[in-house]
Amino acid sequence: MIVPVFNYHLSIITIMGKNNKSLYISILSNFRYILKLIQNRLNRLVFS
Repeated sequence: MIVPVFNYHLSIITIMGKNNKSLYISILSNFRYILKLIQNRLNRLVFS
């Protein structure tokens, strides 16, 4: 489940990056937030 979501967001980032650099930056910051969420979920799975 995690990998398809990850690839999906990466494809969005590359598309948006070509169109608008400021948009690209805002998506990158959102992407960091998404990565933190994924890390938190993984930690819960590992340590539960």
